[in-house]
Amino acid sequence: MWKHVYRIATAHHEHPELHWYFITLTQDSEYHQEPIPDDGNKSVLQHHWTVFRKRMRRDFDTVMYVRVYERHKTGVFHLHMIVALSEPLEIYREPVKGNRWRNACNWLADELKGVGLGYIYDVQALKSKNIRYVAKYATKSNLTGIRAIDYSQNFPKQDYQKDDNGLEWHYLGNIEIDHWVKSLMQSGATVIVLNETESDNEDG
Repeated sequence: MWKHVYRIATAHHEHPELHWYFITLTQDSEYHQEPIPDDGNKSVLQHHWTVFRKRMRRDFDTVMYVRVYERHKTGVFHLHMIVALSEPLEIYREPVKGNRWRNACNWLADELKGVGLGYIYDVQALKSKNIRYVAKYATKSNLTGIRAIDYSQNFPKQDYQKDDNGLEWHYLGNIEIDHWVKSLMQSGATVIVLNETESDNEDG
């Protein structure tokens, strides 16, 4: 899991010029009707995701993403994605049933409706907890027939080295211990901090 956290967090850290979001996409209400197919309408969601991905690339100069599927307790699949876009989304708050509110986005609402995805969605600026949430699905074993986690081809990769004991490591360089490093530590990675100090060289 920590490799995915590191890959996503590092890309987020190194590309502040992009606008990063955590988005949840659901299937339209018609695909939640009983009886639910054994595959949870997985193939339908995969098709709609493919169309939606093309529309993102149509409307934004740069699109980088990582996507995971999650199976709802009803058996129907939905997906979570972390996406980096060259232009910002206009997000606003709107009321839903009861006294609850949600984040909304006109571009998302229009495009999701156009490709057959559900109108129930969530969008928010990326936070470190979102990175851990997405990365944990890389280790899920109950998503048969689905790639657990999928990156866009332009999503930055990270190289790792192995020591004599087979342990993989990566040098982070001269960094501050900020939220993305804390995400690594919370995902189970060991982060070794080396403090370099200058010593006075005195004769005698």
